[in-house]
Amino acid sequence: MIHLKAPFLQTGSDIKAPFNPDIQSYNPATKKYKQYTDWKGKDMWATVDKNGNIYFVSGEANGQYNLYTFVNGKKTQLTNFETSIFNPFVDAAGDKVVFEKDFQLYSYNIHTKQTEKIPLQVYKNNTLSAFQNMEVSGNISNFDLSGDGKKLAFVTRGKLFVSDNKGKFIREIKTLP
Repeated sequence: MIHLKAPFLQTGSDIKAPFNPDIQSYNPATKKYKQYTDWKGKDMWATVDKNGNIYFVSGEANGQYNLYTFVNGKKTQLTNFETSIFNPFVDAAGDKVVFEKDFQLYSYNIHTKQTEKIPLQVYKNNTLSAFQNMEVSGNISNFDLSGDGKKLAFVTRGKLFVSDNKGKFIREIKTLP
């Protein structure tokens, strides 16, 4: 398996770099500030459920970004992937955290402590394009040229078309059944 690492992705050696954010909070009502982490690497992308549980990404354990939380105030690792995760979001109920990993979406179930890939299906509306090339050679059943010789009407495959005499402008004329 080949692992591609785009230059904008921060993994491996740049986990510890000059920019080392920590998980912190400030409550403007109480003017209370709290610093949750102080690791000399990146603790970031915090997401909080309705009960105030914090989930975030850190590269502390193995140099790759993994999912963490706090258990009794202690930083606790939830996943142990060999490639980094990005952009975690916890649902409001605090049941699952969704994140990106290896260009796919994953869901971490907080209760079962299991991670699963989220299957995605993309449906496409396969309509015909507004412009179509149709081969009419040998398939014209009727045609007529206008009196001034500048317009042409022809029938091919049971459909009526009009065109200029050079074939630059062709338009189908809808007929009633």
